[in-house]
Amino acid sequence: MKQLQREQMELMAPAGDFESLLAAAQGGADSVYFGVKQLNMRARSSHNFRLKELPRVVDVAHQEGMKAYLTLNTVLYDKELPLMRKI
Repeated sequence: MKQLQREQMELMAPAGDFESLLAAAQGGADSVYFGVKQLNMRARSSHNFRLKELPRVVDVAHQEGMKAYLTLNTVLYDKELPLMRKI
């Protein structure tokens, strides 16, 4: 089996608030993934960014040299498609 080189791998860390976003950067993460309350199944039980915070989340991640991935982990219904497109 061919072994992956470090530059072929991406260390991804979860971020639910700015503290965890900065901790991911300090820990050497290449990228972070996060959800927003409106489209996250764990919206009530975990930290999630608010929609209006997304531009800042991405800016901070990029300033720290990380990629930023918005995750969607819920079933979308037709009525939620406009919100998903907006996000």
